[in-house]
Amino acid sequence: MIRVLLVDDHTLVREGTRSLLEREADIRVVGEAGTAAAAFRALADSEEAKGADDGVDVVLLDLGLPDQNGVEAAERMAARHPQTAIVVLTAHTAPQYRLRLLDVGVTAYLDKGCASEELLATVRAATLGAHVLPGNNLAAVRAWSRRDSPRLTARELEVLGKVAEGLANKEIAGALLVSERTVEYHMGNIMSKLDVRSRVQAVRRAQELGWLVP
Repeated sequence: MIRVLLVDDHTLVREGTRSLLEREADIRVVGEAGTAAAAFRALADSEEAKGADDGVDVVLLDLGLPDQNGVEAAERMAARHPQTAIVVLTAHTAPQYRLRLLDVGVTAYLDKGCASEELLATVRAATLGAHVLPGNNLAAVRAWSRRDSPRLTARELEVLGKVAEGLANKEIAGALLVSERTVEYHMGNIMSKLDVRSRVQAVRRAQELGWLVP
């Protein structure tokens, strides 16, 4: 039996995913979490119950969590629970996310638009330790990793994404729960790495590189 923990801040998404998974005789959803904090509590509980029916084999993780950057949460999960497979199911499709997630120990990566059969196959493959990047995702990751362009960190990409949405530094700080000075620091790094002189140029450059969707 494959035991799955669902981590997504949207209740409707969790309900739909649970319904899909539990139609399968070999898969059981043993818990749900809407935040990173709740997910870590559930994993800690499962560690205390090793060998019991409420352990966790696979974490199905969304990156858009309200209390922590999803990439950072994935890295922390992989470090603390190396025996648990992490399958990211998210709408964030940029290649640099995939590369970063593989670097931090995620087992598989799926876009939320994937077919149900693809999700089920990935959950099963993840329990065998298989790294799954469906379709042409693996080719996209390798192509991106060979680029000579500078790399932005996950947090820098998050800040730049908010800039692309039209938010001012103060608004970005509030959305990411950081200080305005921290946002300014990240923007300075972003413009330096991209060799641009304005926020608008930074967004355009990131879009040209395929890091942000226009």
